[in-house]
Amino acid sequence: MDAWWQLLDSGVTGAHISQKHLQAIMDAKREMMMFASADVIRLWNEMEADVERDDLSPKERLLYFDRVLRAMRQDLGYDDSGLKEGQVFAMTIRGDDKKVLLN
Repeated sequence: MDAWWQLLDSGVTGAHISQKHLQAIMDAKREMMMFASADVIRLWNEMEADVERDDLSPKERLLYFDRVLRAMRQDLGYDDSGLKEGQVFAMTIRGDDKKVLLN
């Protein structure tokens, strides 16, 4: 999970990801190839392709992470239909960032 949060930070702020965390992300991606649903794989690939685009707003970058988390939760049997987009990921942030994400 540590690698996941570093990846998020990198996508939003441009912070550097350590080699250790890059390796953890690669390991997780190998596991996803075998065990993740088609939706998780598709969303992950979209996120990786788009998250570095200059024209992508910080909110849209955060929403990519929310979409991946929601797809993973769906794989685990959770029904998030009662939640608005951004609400799962919003649990990890607060203040103005949370307001921006949820509005």
